[in-house]
Amino acid sequence: MLHTSDFDFELPAELIASHPLERRDASRMLVVLPHGTANIQPRPCGGVAEHAQSCNAMRGRVNNEIHHQYRNGNIKELASNMRKNMTDAEKKLWYCINNKQLGVQFRRQYVIDNKYIADFVCLEKKLIIEVDGSQHIENKKDETRTQYLNQSGFNVIRFWNWDILENVAGCLDIIIDVLNNDSFEKRLAKFKEQFVPAPGSTNVAHCLADPAARAGLDPTHEVKFYPANGGELVLHDKHIRDFLDYLRPGDVVVFNNSRVIPARFNAYNKIPPQAQRGEGGLWACPTKPWRSGVAGVEITLHTSVNDHDWWGLCKKFNKINIGDILTMDDGTKIRVLDKDDESGLLLHFDCDNVFDVLNNVGKMPLPPYMKRDEEIADRERYQTVYAEPLGSMAAPTAGLHFTPELMSEIEARGAKIVKITLHVGAGTWMPVKTENLSEHKMHSEWCCITPEQADIINNAKRVIAVGTTSMRTLESAAIRARESGADTRVVPICDNTNIFITPGYKFGAVDVLLTNFHLPKSTLFMLVSAFAGLDEMKSAYAHAVAEKYRFFSYGDCCLLFKKDAHDKR
Repeated sequence: MLHTSDFDFELPAELIASHPLERRDASRMLVVLPHGTANIQPRPCGGVAEHAQSCNAMRGRVNNEIHHQYRNGNIKELASNMRKNMTDAEKKLWYCINNKQLGVQFRRQYVIDNKYIADFVCLEKKLIIEVDGSQHIENKKDETRTQYLNQSGFNVIRFWNWDILENVAGCLDIIIDVLNNDSFEKRLAKFKEQFVPAPGSTNVAHCLADPAARAGLDPTHEVKFYPANGGELVLHDKHIRDFLDYLRPGDVVVFNNSRVIPARFNAYNKIPPQAQRGEGGLWACPTKPWRSGVAGVEITLHTSVNDHDWWGLCKKFNKINIGDILTMDDGTKIRVLDKDDESGLLLHFDCDNVFDVLNNVGKMPLPPYMKRDEEIADRERYQTVYAEPLGSMAAPTAGLHFTPELMSEIEARGAKIVKITLHVGAGTWMPVKTENLSEHKMHSEWCCITPEQADIINNAKRVIAVGTTSMRTLESAAIRARESGADTRVVPICDNTNIFITPGYKFGAVDVLLTNFHLPKSTLFMLVSAFAGLDEMKSAYAHAVAEKYRFFSYGDCCLLFKKDAHDKR
């Protein structure tokens, strides 16, 4: 029988991420393949070999079209068509360099002197990046083209399709080094030391990253562990953008679209006579802060009962009595209706719209381990880009890594996106205070999967949950399906759930889970241990600590495959 202490592990404090990275999609991703799943491999754009052939075939068609359009002076029209029909390798690189992600502006399929179309051009740095198929090996026309571009003042780097598809991070390192180096020739000299030519090529600038020469940066780095329970655990150090490479046509990727509310606020038992309404309706004092000497409390809402009544946790719980009237910073009155040792205070808000009040005086409820106050950036960064219905007091953090562009790429790979809802409350993050897991009280949270969403999920080849809140919603619906005798993964659900997943649970809906790194002895670490194995997750977390992954809400993520699942190709 497992106990809470079995889920403990050591974590250096410096690995706790207190601030978000500059870009949402800059996170690292640890891929965890437990015993029985190690044969699952990433399929960059559906498979390198298959797409190399399709890329070459398309480029062959484009080359035939070039001669016709060149003769008719339609090179700009051709460039436009090429932008609409980029190869998978070009799409992958463009996703990484567009919108000034490398600090400079790149243009794609750009016409040079009405004579050539360059794949990617940075006019500011006079740099051209070409992404080629195997038909370009030792191509004399390419040499003539490069000479012309050099004479026009451009430096040219060429990558093979398989460079981008298999090692885009290594290619980006090269591009960044060139952009930051004043001497292009000096950088090419360094290429000779650090890289080897692509197969069949003698062009030094047409290179493939050598993993041995770039230890620690190779995104395909693989580590094998042999857990005490037997079998083999394979770990891959990847990047969140590599998430796309693990998708297959027919997959359904499920997100939690709940929006975080500024659920933390101050409230006061009494208002001193000298207090006055100031700018924005907030209370202020002309001579000194009006709160000085006033018994104030900090409250964090976590569960809605109805439009005006909420449960909230309070740091000075014992000093508040049922029937007390509290005053918020904008003068809104709150009446204490009830008290509970686990749930806190049941509060009635005397206002038209609680959310409007919170937007005015509330703060984003950052987790206590961040050890800092809310900053302006948190209003945007502690929120997913697809968040819609208001109701969460903590972010579904696995979704924080996704940008609109990454979301679009998911669908471009033949997968579908479903946005379900679970309003994150105390059930998700409340610590386990009992050694016996059966004694832990799991708070209820409201969740919803509509009939239309359930149909899409039930027709999926695989269900990939983004975040533990998505998984708990899906598995709650799977339990309802089993209880009702339905022969489906899930049934529609719009109800409260207090599901508590620990090792031994039989998963009925989810095949793959993308999630952040979680706290020791937390219900979330217990959940991922149930999904991928306790020994496996401890080994994976030990590797993450050694490789200095960032932990918790603003940290990095891991992609988990269900233990003993077989690769259904």
